[in-house]
Amino acid sequence: MSSRGLFSARRSYSQLRTSNLELSFTGQVVVELLLILPVFMLIVFFIMEIGHLAFQTIVIHHAAYEMARIGSLVAGPSKGDRSAQVDMGRAKAKMESVKCQMFKPSICNKITLEEVRAEKTTFDRQADAWNEDLLLTVRYPVKLIFPGTGLLLSADPGLGSVKKSIASNTRVIFVNLRMPIEKPFFQ
Repeated sequence: MSSRGLFSARRSYSQLRTSNLELSFTGQVVVELLLILPVFMLIVFFIMEIGHLAFQTIVIHHAAYEMARIGSLVAGPSKGDRSAQVDMGRAKAKMESVKCQMFKPSICNKITLEEVRAEKTTFDRQADAWNEDLLLTVRYPVKLIFPGTGLLLSADPGLGSVKKSIASNTRVIFVNLRMPIEKPFFQ
């Protein structure tokens, strides 16, 4: 047997081995793409959804603070009334109308004022009357806008059912505020 024939056999074997290795790695990119891309996109969507929820939280906190401020001004006694009675019905009605001015009608109907009440805090000896605070709880359901994030981020403590919340793909934000009720000082 000549050395040339042996060399050509080795060469063809190494070429064959290299071509088999190349064939075994050709599907690797597709598999990595199919396995890693959805996980990466889900991470990106979660980050974007958390930013969206943070924005909505800031919006509803500012709106609730403004509603509580207006409600605390309206809840005080009427003009010329020397009594220290607060009118929570008038305050709630005014806050409802202001809420619908702040948000579009489709969103206004979803936002609810869960609790509107007055709570006595301290006795003011100079005014000879109790100071009162307006307590306001606002419920704001936020629609999750990115795909896949509803599996972990949607939770509605008001409904009591996680499955129902996942189906609706919403997250509920509750805002609790305390605002002092403005009363005139009569001497």
